[in-house]
Amino acid sequence: MHRFLPLANAFIPFGAVSLFFGHKAARPAIAGLAIGTAAYLGSVAVLGEAAAPFGQPLLLAWTVGNAVVCAWI
Repeated sequence: MHRFLPLANAFIPFGAVSLFFGHKAARPAIAGLAIGTAAYLGSVAVLGEAAAPFGQPLLLAWTVGNAVVCAWI
């Protein structure tokens, strides 16, 4: 398993949105965090280089679903 994969999910960008969305100066940083997380998850889904304890199909569903949510933010 990749060491950063447990942190790669939509909860971190959603947490940043919930805490800092009221600050207009922080919105570009939040967008960068969300798009960067989506790009990382997309690369994990496309390249398939990460091992998953529950198998590749669940890893693919997890990464694609979270990448879509992060890109939506």
